[in-house]
Amino acid sequence: MRWFVRFLAKAFLFTLLPFNGFAEVYKIQMLNSKNKQSMIFDPDFLEIGVGDEVEFLPIDKGHNSQAIFVPQGAEKWQGKNDQKIRIKFIREGNYIFECKNHAIMGMVGAIRVGEVGDQNGDELKKFLLNYQKKLAINKNRIDNLLKKMVVEQGGEINNKALD
Repeated sequence: MRWFVRFLAKAFLFTLLPFNGFAEVYKIQMLNSKNKQSMIFDPDFLEIGVGDEVEFLPIDKGHNSQAIFVPQGAEKWQGKNDQKIRIKFIREGNYIFECKNHAIMGMVGAIRVGEVGDQNGDELKKFLLNYQKKLAINKNRIDNLLKKMVVEQGGEINNKALD
């Protein structure tokens, strides 16, 4: 009988532990070049679930990952140069990240977490269009991110704003 009480107690405690059995880990490479593009994250866009993790891998030297746009209440991250960093996404929403060293060259990417819908769509577009003005090269990457993030969410892109 005593073993049965211990078994029930352990089973109850186990149910209190957070279950991450279905969480996935995605990998984003930080690269100098790939497919005739320079200073890129590969992939530059991910759709993941709440609780999933993303690991940024410095394949080439001189790169890092830092959050520059996150949903309200989410924490920003800042990786160190030439170091991998693993982020767990617990807030639903849109995240934009860059390589601090190569931001002016358009080394930027995005992650959509969960069922975002049109959440902060206007704020996201405004942020990215202002960010695009700071780029010296690869400005089209912002247009591509907007298309992936806004159109796939069911929103409309104001093409005049992208010109």
